[in-house]
Amino acid sequence: MAKLLAAAYTDANSNNKFDGKDTLIAGLYDTDKSKDLSIGDTVTFGTYPHLDGSAAGKFQHVEKAVTDFTITSEPTFDSVSVTVDGGRVDWTITPTSESFSTINTEPLTAGFESNFIDFLDNSTPDHIRVNAKTDPGHPDTAPILEDADPTDVTHVGDNGFLDIFIA
Repeated sequence: MAKLLAAAYTDANSNNKFDGKDTLIAGLYDTDKSKDLSIGDTVTFGTYPHLDGSAAGKFQHVEKAVTDFTITSEPTFDSVSVTVDGGRVDWTITPTSESFSTINTEPLTAGFESNFIDFLDNSTPDHIRVNAKTDPGHPDTAPILEDADPTDVTHVGDNGFLDIFIA
């Protein structure tokens, strides 16, 4: 099996580790077995959540090959951004948030296809945006616009609807 380089997932068992009990939103796999991110690796799409962690829908594209990439690793910011046919896929971790996005880059339909943000502090509500785009992931249910209620104490800190892993 190919090495997992990055993952956005719903942490079903709240252990902050991607394992067999969790639901993959999207993963980046080292399919060429180079042990590093490279052109030709694969993004595998899965199921995306509601804020409560339940399934909201599935990405209809199962896999897309990486055609370009950018890795950013700084003391306060880790990000992997890959280009695939029809768009870009981003995984990001900062001290205050974890996020996953799919962005359509086609000239007539450019814009966020999906955007999931789990704010780790209490200053900003978590949110999910899923738009009706056909690339790069092609969500089957859209639009979805969800914002956590800022007074809801169950949605402060690190929430299981979205966790990010970057190798």
